[in-house]
Amino acid sequence: MRCYAYVDESGNTGLKLFDPQSDTFWTGTLISFSDLDIKYAAVHKELLAAVGATELHGNELGLGRIDKISRRIACFIREKKIQFSFVRVFKPWLAATKLFDLAFDSGNNPAVPPQVYGVNLLRRITVMHFVQLLNEKDLVEFWGLFQSQDPSRFGRLLAELSARAPVAPYDRRTIQILTESLNWASRNPEKVLDPFGAGDSPNFVAFTSLFQHLHEFHHRTGHTIGRFVHDETRPIRALIHEGLRFPDKVRGKYQPNRNVVGLLPFRGVLVPNGGPRFSVKFRPANCRYLYVGR
Repeated sequence: MRCYAYVDESGNTGLKLFDPQSDTFWTGTLISFSDLDIKYAAVHKELLAAVGATELHGNELGLGRIDKISRRIACFIREKKIQFSFVRVFKPWLAATKLFDLAFDSGNNPAVPPQVYGVNLLRRITVMHFVQLLNEKDLVEFWGLFQSQDPSRFGRLLAELSARAPVAPYDRRTIQILTESLNWASRNPEKVLDPFGAGDSPNFVAFTSLFQHLHEFHHRTGHTIGRFVHDETRPIRALIHEGLRFPDKVRGKYQPNRNVVGLLPFRGVLVPNGGPRFSVKFRPANCRYLYVGR
């Protein structure tokens, strides 16, 4: 069955990761088996009337008015078998993991043992050890030099981190891997400093995680996403386009990629949905190929 996915986000600060008032980016997605805007418009009006509002927005309603309609909403969710996906990105942590990806990618850094970066469990262990060497000042410095594409600053930062590794409370092999990897990267910063772009934003990370959730939903239930709806326009429209085209950049045009959004079980074209809202309409596909209509 083709489903509808309605997505919204909170905490959008673009490429600014260190706003003390907004350190987390969220996406929340509602997945339904019918067009809620059309089929259940009467239910929506009933809920609005119950709380005396023109929009069901949690911050504006407050707990008191939410409580008035919570039982009705809970029953509606159960009756219509609505499902949800939530993605949380802690922005400073994104900077830390991006720094790790640049310095410890064994494809760019020959001092990193291939299994340390290529095996998921070993990579997770190594990144946990690595981030303990960092402080907030390091992350702010890294994000600034990453945006400005300054290999000299990057080399100095990596050298500082390398000097901390030998005194870290780890086993000798872990210390060796951290020290040798950071030493090589500090001497060759231009070889590990990737270009900076929209794909490094919390938004992009969250939406690619959402796409993976939708893929898992398809494999678990057999259902596909027929329309993807979001209330924003240009920024999210560009983000969706970038996400849909990402597999082309990684594996070549129309080639499947088991690690990114090429696993999505649909084909899609971005189309207007009236007013400030837009949606992505998808045609079901029988293979793991992603195509952006033109």
